Amino acid sequence: MRSAYEAQKTELQKRGERQAARITELGKGPDFDSAEAALAKIAKEWKGLPAGDQAAQELARFGKDAAIQRELTASKALAKLEKTDTSKAAQKRKLAEDLQKFSKKYAGTYACKRADMLRASLLGHGG
Repeated sequence: MRSAYEAQKTELQKRGERQAARITELGKGPDFDSAEAALAKIAKEWKGLPAGDQAAQELARFGKDAAIQRELTASKALAKLEKTDTSKAAQKRKLAEDLQKFSKKYAGTYACKRADMLRASLLGHGG
């Protein structure tokens, strides 16, 4: 029994260390929208354990950091634009125009880079 307990304890510690490393990487960005979702999942699944506490702390830091909040706002706005149906040429042109406005408004963000790539692909410039 004791050896089984020790083996499980060791495995849990290793998994916790891997999660801690993942949390650190997620906190670095640049895709804070995906990171926020992953951290929320880790915080829920690892609640009461060090990895869960670390994820919750990282989420709290996201809430206090103005630059990260701007990134999250930009990502949410881009997600709305990405839902646009592009089956018709007029809708594609409208989306390309909206993406250009988006890029000006959220210049310098990770979401802006994603929007520029999407706009280039819509216009047939690769990306």
